[in-house]
Amino acid sequence: MKTGLLDSLMRGIISKMIFEIHESCLQLLAEEDPDVCSMLNSLATNRRKELNIIIADRDVLDYLKNCTLLEVNARRLFDYLRRKIHETKELKKVVSRYYTIVANKGIECDNSHIITVSDILKKEFLSKTQLIVEDLTDFKFYHYIGLYFAYKNRINCHLSFDMAPGGGRNSAGLFDGLIKQENRLLLGIFDGDQKYPGDKIGDTLKAVLEIIDSKDRKFFECISLAEQGVHEAENLIPLKLIEEIYDSREINAQNTIKFLNRLYEERSNLYFYFDMKEGIYQVGKTYADKYDACWKDCVESFKVSETLESLYISKVIISRCDLLKKVIGYLSEKRSGNGDDLIFIFENFVKDTFVDSKWTEIGKEIFTWGCVGRRIS
Repeated sequence: MKTGLLDSLMRGIISKMIFEIHESCLQLLAEEDPDVCSMLNSLATNRRKELNIIIADRDVLDYLKNCTLLEVNARRLFDYLRRKIHETKELKKVVSRYYTIVANKGIECDNSHIITVSDILKKEFLSKTQLIVEDLTDFKFYHYIGLYFAYKNRINCHLSFDMAPGGGRNSAGLFDGLIKQENRLLLGIFDGDQKYPGDKIGDTLKAVLEIIDSKDRKFFECISLAEQGVHEAENLIPLKLIEEIYDSREINAQNTIKFLNRLYEERSNLYFYFDMKEGIYQVGKTYADKYDACWKDCVESFKVSETLESLYISKVIISRCDLLKKVIGYLSEKRSGNGDDLIFIFENFVKDTFVDSKWTEIGKEIFTWGCVGRRIS
């Protein structure tokens, strides 16, 4: 078989994701099909390099580990996966999506997300799923949320994405362009920008939803924070973490933390709509009746209890830095100070708190699209 050219084409085309090898691929191997050999060799190489996760039934792995048509290192990788099958057999039950690689589109299987050997060759998937977020700070923050899902489900895996920086309405155009290319797996996370439950969504998310409304989400997914009942990324920060980093010298800052504490303790969903970067009831601004209907009673109550002069609750005040950047810096310090141990962070700031369910639900999607197995030497 002449596999050299195909092997060179295949290098690095398997994206970050869970891939299941279907038994139908074995028939192609039996026919000495060069495409399936190249695909499986590349899939195995990228698994060794911590670039994907491979799952398969025992019988499939037994065949692959002994298949002399495959490279020696590929056979060794499949032998390793066969011995570790107990670690991955339940994985597809906890993620929202995985791809089953089949011989052709006529193959039936119990997974609705199938991809053929020729699909992989034709689409030329590159080595990482692209993640569209507002900026690098958001990218790092969502990485923690994805890893929290792995921690909570006791999954010993990493996350890895290529970042596609968005920001403003540019995000919608970028997302649309990458979807049309269909050469990489793609995940976008977009703020809801709603000031209260039921508020209209922001222009960026509106544009994104209009773009994807009629599209088949075969190779991409969109996380709308509006669907999660969240204003923006900052509203996913655990309050205990905010209390560690805010500027406690400021009276306004102290009042904001007290107000957020009240929402947090009452498990009020308004916590996820509070404008962490602007505050609420700013002096000189007028607010819609629907805004007042959601916010005014609880703010009036707080004003009375704290003997405040106005309804104004300031943004979360951080000294010489913006909120999310300060969070990332703080988490990095805590992580390095505890031997790169994320368990300390998750158990002290997230687990069993008001944000736990949000981190779990959003983290599931992030983990699904960016999960990779640990490097194998």
